Amino acid sequence: GQQKPGIGAIPPNYGQQTGNGPAGKGAAAQGQRPGAQQQPAWQAQYGARHASGQQQYGAPPPGTPYPGGPQPGAQYGYAQPAGQYGYAQPGGQYARYPHAQPYGPPPKKPRRWLKGLLICVAALLCIFIIIGIATSSSDSDYIINSPFIAKLSVEGEITGSPTSDIFGAVYGYYHQWTLDQIDNLIDNDDNTGMIIFVDTPGGGVYESDELYLKIKEYKKLTGRPVYVYMGSMAASGGYYISAAADKIYANRNTWTGSIGVTMGTMIDISDFLAEYGIKSTTIDSGANKSIGSYFEELTPEQEAILQGLVDEAYEQFADIVADERGMDLEYAKSISDGRIYTAKQAQSLGLIDEIGTYDDALSDMMDTYSLGGSDVREMYFYENRSLFNVLLGKVGIPEFSGILGSGGDIRAVIDLAERNNSAPIKYKYGG
Repeated sequence: GQQKPGIGAIPPNYGQQTGNGPAGKGAAAQGQRPGAQQQPAWQAQYGARHASGQQQYGAPPPGTPYPGGPQPGAQYGYAQPAGQYGYAQPGGQYARYPHAQPYGPPPKKPRRWLKGLLICVAALLCIFIIIGIATSSSDSDYIINSPFIAKLSVEGEITGSPTSDIFGAVYGYYHQWTLDQIDNLIDNDDNTGMIIFVDTPGGGVYESDELYLKIKEYKKLTGRPVYVYMGSMAASGGYYISAAADKIYANRNTWTGSIGVTMGTMIDISDFLAEYGIKSTTIDSGANKSIGSYFEELTPEQEAILQGLVDEAYEQFADIVADERGMDLEYAKSISDGRIYTAKQAQSLGLIDEIGTYDDALSDMMDTYSLGGSDVREMYFYENRSLFNVLLGKVGIPEFSGILGSGGDIRAVIDLAERNNSAPIKYKYGG
């Protein structure tokens, strides 16, 4: 065999056998391998630096067999570069020596498609972050240094809790945010007035009155004008809040009015449950503590109690209509029987001032109060719904059990009763 450059030859006793093995027979017993010439002396070829062969690769102990003789491309295996001819190759081609450097099997080829996929995902994530930053906004956008008229919108049912879709995005009327924005306008010296777009069937008595009082507070503390423009519907609580304006405009197709109060429909399912053999017993501290329970019939006394709540809220509503519209209280009550009015009917009754477009209302406001130098700034609830936020945001899962109809007739009837009997009194068209 030929000596490989930089490696050197194997000592003459390499291949000899002191135990069992093919290398101990024939010529191998004399220090030679079958078919191979006698190797030069170990010390002569390796020199002092490689004495005993242990500094770099380790030498096999004397007499360790090397089965199979010299291998193709590598004479003796244990002195090869790492990962090329390790001792654990398939088929046992190269013997494992206790003092040999362990190289293991050659590494597998990398999965280049996986690396490319990871690069693409990282690139897309960076793009989403950039888009999210570029499209984000905040309430700080409302801070401007020039005169402006604020436009607020009251759309959807007037309730204390905002409505969210299945992705958690808020839409429609957001009560607390609206109150907060009016407070901000009160403190903003650049603000010159407010125009409110109203498109709502009304809502809770409490929330409607709270918004009404906040509009009145804005007018009192600032002396600035407030106009209302009615959309397709400004009924009940929608009219309640509109009454606080200095002037009310309505679209010619607006429905308004519905001045009154409702507590909804009280449902008694005691007879229905009795048909299924179901009996109920209510434990309470007084005869009227469980008033409105759908497990028992309302008594005349309880009906009178609930009617008193409705009547008091109605008196409050009628007083506001009379005061804000300059009407006699009896006349105001005569047109406040809960009916809905068209824009023309409402105007003829004195409930609104003008019929026209939003631009008509805005122009009237600017001309009447000399606000021609003011811009119009639309105030809207902002939630970070950038693409990045949507992708990584929390997703709400809707409840489908009611849609699928689990529980049968009894569950359906009880659900109906719960929805109706727990409803508070409302300034709302349609109950």
